[in-house]
Amino acid sequence: MHDTDQRNKPGNIPLVPFFFLRHGETDWNRQGLLQGSRDVPLNDRGLAQAQSAAAALRHIEITTIVTSPLVRARRTAEIVAAARGLDVVFEPALAETNWGAREGTPDTGMLAAWYAGETPSGAEPFAEFCVRIASAVARALTNPAPVLIVAHGGSFSALRETLGLPRAATLANAVPVQLVPGPWRVAAVSS
Repeated sequence: MHDTDQRNKPGNIPLVPFFFLRHGETDWNRQGLLQGSRDVPLNDRGLAQAQSAAAALRHIEITTIVTSPLVRARRTAEIVAAARGLDVVFEPALAETNWGAREGTPDTGMLAAWYAGETPSGAEPFAEFCVRIASAVARALTNPAPVLIVAHGGSFSALRETLGLPRAATLANAVPVQLVPGPWRVAAVSS
């Protein structure tokens, strides 16, 4: 591990609770394809999931919504924000990892190898992705709290890695969770 590797070193992420929401479903999610930096829109189910997420968060205090600029996350964030009368703050570094030539192809077990340090041609290395996401989350948390971050499944995996949490298989589409420090843990959001 290099000194620049920030996995399991969450020192730059403020020790404040915050909320995380993965975007709603896309057709590529349904087909099991790697989306990465491709700007794949929500499908009808994803739009309905975003509405359900807005309803699930209706009694939760949220002051700022920060999102990835990719359309699937942005649209999910806009739906939640509209239900609350909030604006959306864009954080470009929250975008999903770039899978290079593998974007639009099935995972076929590549994720496990990527986590272990094997990077597909043209893709972003997992360690670098962890550093990018940690920095993006740290910037997002400089906004007035409580903050909701709307991003991607890969972003959540990198965040978990950075915070020293076990890597989850995946975070379901449009199911909000809260990250709570001391030590870091993921908590369900109850409406």
